[in-house]
Amino acid sequence: MNREEILARSQEENKYQLDERSKSIETRASSISQGVGMALCILLGAVTYAVTHDMLFMDLALSLYLGMFAAERIACAVMAKTRGQWIFAGIVTVIAAATVTVFLLKLFGVI
Repeated sequence: MNREEILARSQEENKYQLDERSKSIETRASSISQGVGMALCILLGAVTYAVTHDMLFMDLALSLYLGMFAAERIACAVMAKTRGQWIFAGIVTVIAAATVTVFLLKLFGVI
């Protein structure tokens, strides 16, 4: 096999995989979107509270955001397979579960 054949075969095998530049762009975009999501949760929650004097929307927004963030952290932990990633994913998941629980308890009038 000559050099061109090896290169063509390698390109064909890796056609549907992201290169390092694309992975870096995806990581930065994910980080930016997380920041924007958190800012929107806080902003919309504050506006809703100012208008309705009820924190239920803020609880909902934070539950959704933290649930998505926990899912992302779990996915990172599965891929990275490092103890630190698993610990962070566990902490975020517990916080997200607590936030969802508080939201549901408020929604049904328990608290």
